[in-house]
Amino acid sequence: MLRYSSRRGQCAAAALCDAIQHEVVAGQVRRCGSRHGRRYGGHAAQAAVDAVRTLAVRVGIPQRLSSLGVREEDLPRLAASALADVCTPGNPRDTSAEEILALYREAF
Repeated sequence: MLRYSSRRGQCAAAALCDAIQHEVVAGQVRRCGSRHGRRYGGHAAQAAVDAVRTLAVRVGIPQRLSSLGVREEDLPRLAASALADVCTPGNPRDTSAEEILALYREAF
């Protein structure tokens, strides 16, 4: 098992904006950010990503997994571990180790 000194929440927060962006690209985010949609020319989902990223930066959340000491060569094992996590079945849609790895690479 891989161990890092960063807490799970820190790592999840560092990948949050990339995860939301991933869902935007995948077409999964629909009404998210609609309150800000007009200001962003109707791109409500992107407005949500931008708002979360702005808040994350403002409160000091690291924006890259690498800034938390995660090593690139560990990403495949971390993706496999995430897929095997007891919380994964509670996700709103199915995923795969390959999709998680792609997300981790984006967040790296």
